[in-house]
Amino acid sequence: MKQIIVLMLLLIVSSCNNAQNKSGETAEFSSVQEIIQGFKTDFLKDLENDKVTGLSLTVVNRDSVIWNFNYGFADKADAIETSSETKYLIGSVTKVFTAISVMQLHEAGKLHIDSSFQKYVPEFAMKTRFGDISEITIRQILTHHSGLPEDIWLHKFSKKPPHYSKILALANGMYTTNPPGEIMIYSNLGYALLGLLVEKVSNTSYTEYISTRILKPLGMNDTGFFTDVEQQGSFSKPYDAQQVQQDEYPLFDLPAGAVISTTKDMAKFVQALIRYDERLISEETLEEMYRIQNMDTALDLDDRTGLCFGISNKAMEAGRIYEHGGSTLFHRAQIYIAPDCGLAAVVLSNSEPAFNNIWKVKEILMAKIADFNGFTPDYDKNPYKEVHFSNRQNENLSRFAGYYAMPGITYQMQWKHDMLFVDIQDNKFYLKLADEHTFHPAKRFLFMNFAKKDMWFFMEEINGQKLFIEAKPWGDLVILGQQVEQHEILQAWKNAFGIYRATNYNDMAMAEELTLTERDGFAVMEFNILGKQDVQLGLKTITENEAVTMGLGRMGGETVFLSDENNINYILFKGAKFKKQ
Repeated sequence: MKQIIVLMLLLIVSSCNNAQNKSGETAEFSSVQEIIQGFKTDFLKDLENDKVTGLSLTVVNRDSVIWNFNYGFADKADAIETSSETKYLIGSVTKVFTAISVMQLHEAGKLHIDSSFQKYVPEFAMKTRFGDISEITIRQILTHHSGLPEDIWLHKFSKKPPHYSKILALANGMYTTNPPGEIMIYSNLGYALLGLLVEKVSNTSYTEYISTRILKPLGMNDTGFFTDVEQQGSFSKPYDAQQVQQDEYPLFDLPAGAVISTTKDMAKFVQALIRYDERLISEETLEEMYRIQNMDTALDLDDRTGLCFGISNKAMEAGRIYEHGGSTLFHRAQIYIAPDCGLAAVVLSNSEPAFNNIWKVKEILMAKIADFNGFTPDYDKNPYKEVHFSNRQNENLSRFAGYYAMPGITYQMQWKHDMLFVDIQDNKFYLKLADEHTFHPAKRFLFMNFAKKDMWFFMEEINGQKLFIEAKPWGDLVILGQQVEQHEILQAWKNAFGIYRATNYNDMAMAEELTLTERDGFAVMEFNILGKQDVQLGLKTITENEAVTMGLGRMGGETVFLSDENNINYILFKGAKFKKQ
């Protein structure tokens, strides 16, 4: 029998208690400025502990700026402090500009977001194993449900990248990853293609369209685009986690992440979104962007998304909160938009570790201000997403034993002592049933199982796929693995095992080297991204020239191509070409 759990009863009760605690806390304050001062004291400690070099924060209501906060340096060597006019790269927050441009054209009747993307960009001819490429709609690209791969690596970061429209030819040589509508997979490629759509339909360059239809009407005079490495002197210096100055490189997929802005300008932008400014877009169209788009998408679990925006499952005391983050190599950005209580916030930073505590702006500061202002949320307007889990009591769970994959790792789950035993990244534990639905990790000693009760897991079958799911302490549900079958590794791929080096990058390689090898009976591709993240992708070889990465999520379902040129093996992945050594 299925039970409906809305982010799990335990977590809802915890959330309600937190809301009560926050309400009690705000009752002690006599003004919004007093709330801000208390928050500032703790936030300063966070920034110091995290070794953040520079950060600017602005909180606004519909009519005015409530708080401008600036910390650290825009240029540490020259002791130039940050200000509300300091320019930062906002990374993927650029996507919100792109999405609004598409919705303006939809509102004007020049396109329809439920039409095929290919209808407006007929040159789009990507390969697919799931129906016809014309089935992908503009709406699905806006919500990251198109099945498009997450990224193009070639020219991703370049001193002077090609015009982003060149990305179309690279995309047409790749395959989609999933049936459209099946699961949310964040796609920079998708938003680059939406930028091309804006150009095609408006008959105007993307950058000119953004300037004319968004920046100029709102008076965002210090906002522009990072297109050439020579512009580095025009924005705050970038710093790594050790506060060492580094370099930023422009993005190839410009409509997905190339805007430069200030908190002063971005405050005008988010204010327009909480007061439904008609200079941007109509209230009706903006409410469609705010509407939950994936209520019936089971594989998204508890994630809620609007058109472009993520929808927060936290700080519900402030009503609906829409958010989008952005990262470049070192700059960081975040916006929070709470239209019901009339608050919004912008956080921009030139520092790699800045994301560690940004969430507190939403969950503590904005929630407290909304409560102090007497705002009463309408929970019917902001429903949780229902997640269905099965009753696992008195059930033989051995069918869940097997190999599991997620983009980044493959591992085994065994059936031992009438329990599921997990061996994942040197973590070995049993799954002890805690109640009808949830499991705790447990260690076995003297025939007894000792559970760690502050972690929760689920074993569930969704859309015919067996999944291992974790409920994070802060409430999010995360797929840790999808059960996969072992398949015979085709001989051409076995012959190709070895070390490969990148060959076709101009400036910065997303991965300099990759290794093709075998682990636990699977073909596996291993590499490091930008010297920061080790990745291990299990492969299902389907032909002598094509394999598919296993697992659900970013980098899952992507096609890896193998070729033989003059008796030398090459691997093509995300547009990047690697030569066997």
